Amino acid sequence: MFKLQFQVAIAAGLGAVGLFMLTLLFKSGILFVASVICAILVPLSFLLGLLYVIYRKE
Repeated sequence: MFKLQFQVAIAAGLGAVGLFMLTLLFKSGILFVASVICAILVPLSFLLGLLYVIYRKE
């Protein structure tokens, strides 16, 4: 499960960087908002992975 969270964080980080570069190219506010949302997903996915590891029932 934690490996999946790590992959989601990498994908969100690459998406945020890509959308930010497109924002610089096209000067679009919608692309900037989308890149901010992707950037928020990076620490959120790590946090969810850590919470799953801490609070899972065995």
